[in-house]
Amino acid sequence: MARSINRKCLACAALTADEAQQLHGVEGDGCWDAERCKKRRSHYRHRSDRNAKRVVQRRVQESTDDLICFSIDVPAIATVVLIIYSEQPERFRDDTPIHAISSELWVGTQKQAEIEPIVCLGMRGDKVTALFPQILEAFIQQFAKTYNEGRPFYKFAAKIHRHIRDCPIASPFQSDAQS
Repeated sequence: MARSINRKCLACAALTADEAQQLHGVEGDGCWDAERCKKRRSHYRHRSDRNAKRVVQRRVQESTDDLICFSIDVPAIATVVLIIYSEQPERFRDDTPIHAISSELWVGTQKQAEIEPIVCLGMRGDKVTALFPQILEAFIQQFAKTYNEGRPFYKFAAKIHRHIRDCPIASPFQSDAQS
């Protein structure tokens, strides 16, 4: 059984340390003990927060005990992902120079095919953008019947931005020391 609340300590915890020492110290009723009172005052000040956390943890534990997890079979969907290699993948904008582009075919969570990176060094933006439909068309010709029930891939499922150092094609601006 839980220990009963000491009303005197509870009231003392609401005071500042100086006020509590004056009220319960040598000049007061004499119950002040610096080491013991510091711990007790902290306990009584944070008591309601700790109890609330315990209640929440108990409810979460009880809800997860009754939780039943199961999965369903979903047909794997073929998707084409565009990969863009640049020096600033985290701050990529329309005017960011692109080192190379690549693409991958994913069926569910398995990578089935990929196009080797195409170097875009020196290409204007419209020339790079013109490569996107060509890449999709290559995947349609090669894999639409096998993985997509004959339907074409209309767009990239995602655009992934990777740093130039992750590209298998070396950049002429990278020194050999970085490789």
